[in-house]
Amino acid sequence: VRNRAVTVEDYEYLATKATTAVGRACCLQPISHPEGPDEPGVPPGTVRVLLVPHISRAKTVPRPKDLRVPERVKDEVQRYLRERCLITTNVEIGEPDYVYVSVHTIIAADPRFDADLVARRVQEALTTFIHPLTGGQQGAGWPFGRTLTLADIYARVGEVKGVAFLTDARIYTSTIVNREEGLLGPEAISSTPEGVRLAAGQVLCSRQHNVRVISIADVGSEAATTRF
Repeated sequence: VRNRAVTVEDYEYLATKATTAVGRACCLQPISHPEGPDEPGVPPGTVRVLLVPHISRAKTVPRPKDLRVPERVKDEVQRYLRERCLITTNVEIGEPDYVYVSVHTIIAADPRFDADLVARRVQEALTTFIHPLTGGQQGAGWPFGRTLTLADIYARVGEVKGVAFLTDARIYTSTIVNREEGLLGPEAISSTPEGVRLAAGQVLCSRQHNVRVISIADVGSEAATTRF
């Protein structure tokens, strides 16, 4: 049984065992040469553990307040880890920086399927895929620091039953501007070549996705390329 906090994986595993209120954890260790100004600085001798709370799977589009971790939970995890790590290690408990994503797509539905049903399936697929607890290729939560690209979106939407073609897609992002009130800032379109790049302590979460359905007969027409 893993009961000592030594490696990054140990800290992440034990943080989720400290209390059922934690759904997922990310451990950050000191970085000698950060890749950029957005990389979180962790002082030597310190490990920073970021907590994602356990939330109901019914909340496919969590609001910022749904992802807040109560101070009592942070204190409980910190005590649990301190009892299991080297006495010289300073353990800090925090929360990730969430980057909210809204995908706007135009799809052509297979005429054998109901268009509204296909649109709902695409929305559900995207909210599940871009989620801190259920997202990513493995369904274990969007990986911390992993870039989201248009290729990811095309692949995910293409797997949805009833989708014949995805003719256009745009990714919009926003971040929390007031943590206390849970307010999100305005959305901005992401760079198409790079996608949504994340720092080590950041993770994705869905906002509402916009899915527009056209007929296969309209593929290649102006209706299929209208910008959002």
